[in-house]
Amino acid sequence: MHPDKAPGPDGMGPGFYQHHWDIVSTDLIALVSDFFNTGTFPSEYNTTNLVLIPKKKNFSTMGDLRPIALCNVAYKISAKVLANRMRPLIGDVISETQSAFIPGRLISDNIMVAFEVMHYLKRKRRGKRVHGHLSDMSKAYDRVEWDYLRAVMLRMGFAERWVNLVMECVTTVTYTIVHNNHSMGPIIPTRGIRQGDPLSTYLFIICAEGFSSIIQKFVANQLIQGCRVANGAPAISHMLFADDSYLFCQATNAAALNVRTMLHSFEMASGQKVNVTKSSIFFSPNTDQLLKNQICSTLEMTEADDQSMYLGLPSTMGRKKTAILGFLKTKMAVHKDFGGLGFRRLHDFNLAMLAKQGWRLLVTPNSLVSQVYKAKYFPRSDFLGAELGNNPSFIWRSIWQAKDIVKLGARRTIGSGTTASILSHPWLPDNSNPYVTTTHPSLLNRMVNSLFEMDATSWDRDLVTDIFNMRDASLIFGLPLSASAGDDCWSWSEESNGTFSVKSAYFLMQKTKNQHVGADNSGFWRSLWKLKIPPKVKNFMWRLVSNTLPTCLQLITKHVDISSNCPVCKCHPESASHAIISCSFASSCWQYAHPTVAIVSNTTAGTWLCNVFQTSDVETKCRIAMLCWAIWQARNSLVWNKKVSSPQRVSSSALSTLDQWRKAQDKQNLLSSVLETNVSKVEQWTKPESHTIKINVDAALFEGEGSYGYGIVARNSSGLLLDALAVCNRGSFLPEVVEAIGVKEALSWIKTKGWGKVEIETDSMLTVQAIRTSHTMSSVFGVVVNDCKHLLSSSPHVSVNFIKRSANRVAHYVARHSRFFFWL
Repeated sequence: MHPDKAPGPDGMGPGFYQHHWDIVSTDLIALVSDFFNTGTFPSEYNTTNLVLIPKKKNFSTMGDLRPIALCNVAYKISAKVLANRMRPLIGDVISETQSAFIPGRLISDNIMVAFEVMHYLKRKRRGKRVHGHLSDMSKAYDRVEWDYLRAVMLRMGFAERWVNLVMECVTTVTYTIVHNNHSMGPIIPTRGIRQGDPLSTYLFIICAEGFSSIIQKFVANQLIQGCRVANGAPAISHMLFADDSYLFCQATNAAALNVRTMLHSFEMASGQKVNVTKSSIFFSPNTDQLLKNQICSTLEMTEADDQSMYLGLPSTMGRKKTAILGFLKTKMAVHKDFGGLGFRRLHDFNLAMLAKQGWRLLVTPNSLVSQVYKAKYFPRSDFLGAELGNNPSFIWRSIWQAKDIVKLGARRTIGSGTTASILSHPWLPDNSNPYVTTTHPSLLNRMVNSLFEMDATSWDRDLVTDIFNMRDASLIFGLPLSASAGDDCWSWSEESNGTFSVKSAYFLMQKTKNQHVGADNSGFWRSLWKLKIPPKVKNFMWRLVSNTLPTCLQLITKHVDISSNCPVCKCHPESASHAIISCSFASSCWQYAHPTVAIVSNTTAGTWLCNVFQTSDVETKCRIAMLCWAIWQARNSLVWNKKVSSPQRVSSSALSTLDQWRKAQDKQNLLSSVLETNVSKVEQWTKPESHTIKINVDAALFEGEGSYGYGIVARNSSGLLLDALAVCNRGSFLPEVVEAIGVKEALSWIKTKGWGKVEIETDSMLTVQAIRTSHTMSSVFGVVVNDCKHLLSSSPHVSVNFIKRSANRVAHYVARHSRFFFWL
């Protein structure tokens, strides 16, 4: 729990218990354990403060206040344990019509489905008339009947003892209302669940599932009919969003009567009540007004306008875009190494977030949202082959724009090879082009498993060599296969675990845009940002080189009515290079402080600084940057305060400011102490214990050649070399994948040697951690790690440990030179 969470009636928040854990832990653990053993609470255990939070500025009724429950920490621990145990199972008992707060689902999934249905209804002008309506439940949490909750949980198959524990949390609560520093109570409720209780979210989802079951029963009995957005799409009869629900059915008075009966049945069973003032109905355009009036009258709801049915999403999107300060935005979004400030490009970041939705359509084809969009927009392909289509919805148009990003990073991880297409899927380990380039007629409509040997653990080398060109064949041979691998799956190439992330998608976009091509001063920017100088000076230097200082010439371009002449020398137009370099006053400052620096008048400040930085050491660069800043400060003092400075004073000010800032940072002493510590703690290779073989493994990437290698070195307890192996393969993998391949090959190599106790050492912490955890990963890295685990399980006397790179130098040397030993 976060330590700053609001305290309950006992006045002690989580921070109190965490700070005094050594004192209170025994009693608190005993209190929580007693609840799980006996199934009952002490009377004061479940007391709760109810704080009323206004929903709007001027509230007048209780409906304008939102009750938030503040529970005791001891109760929250008990409820959180129950919630955490329920969390992995909740997806198995809740239908896909609910997606909020359920692991593996996103609330945006159902929003996308609902929006697509509304898009379909809005454009339906022929055929059967359809209507959809949004129902809002009034005080949904407060109205839940406890008997209904218990009955639904038992019906779902939860154990009676488990249900009793949950109901003990729900039914033993006592409220005290706190508002405007006044307490009112106690109040002993007979129904409802609390907002603020860790259990409440899941309990309300379970209650709503009862409503979903009633709707499904009406659909099964053909009393209402769902809506299909395309041929082959599943019929959508309802979508649930916590206390809001969408219902879709035919626009007939008989269907409206059935919907009313259905809502009434749910209200009677659960205690819920439809808030008709917040509910509305949307009709397809082919519905006549008389029928609309009849249905609205039957359901006691009003007809909706377009905006009320879209959950806050825009119904239209203008095509004309106006870029305010577009040039400045673009310049600031460039990477700092290339003259920008590294701000995120909002448009690109939005595309990366949209790509996440596209990724879900690709990797979860059986989800409801994927089935709906596939049926309508890509019925004969997957998301990567989807077209925009005719009359697309706003959501699909947006997601489709991000398809190229998904296509760039998506890779087909080879497991059984039965569903991975040789020609259609990106499965080769080559980031520049993961597709097969060979055009052999025998490869059409063939799967990757057709290239396996009979044991499915190695490639059919003769077949691959005969059919594929040299590039493809070498990449295929470099791709590891696994006997323990499962089905083929999609993985994200920019993350070692294969899971899509918005951050990696954004950076992938920036890499592929080639926006830094031709930037020949990247070394200058890197050296500038690394300087140990005040941040304000770095910012000034960026403005100087970017030509954004408010010099007279720059101000004139902004329509400021001033003279263009330099305010210091009054002889020449003031540009950035003149003000800082070639002005007579600036030249004097440079002559006094750095007489060896050449003053050039016919160049830009950026070009001059790049040339100066190339021939200067780090300390000189710091002093040059500080002097540039001090010259500008002296210029401003003259302009605004009529204060004249001398070159000696400017130079002294620059050095003094730098010295004071460094002392304030206290970096020098810290740096020297860290260096001394690092020198004394450099880890060296150590001999293994007696009768133990130590094997060191390292890997190397040869990016320029599109290959990788690994080195394996075995030594005995005397430190003598027993054997070594160096292998180089074609392929473009992440570093951790290559490290894991090295460990896997070392484990396989050991089995051929007949050694007893073996200790494997690698300098890849990520690989060691992955081997020691039980998490499964969909990437190539995950496949290799699973193989390592399988090999270790059959080798009880073998261990894999992490060491620092300094203790793994021999294996590193062998790996780096593997390309000279042999090529596979």
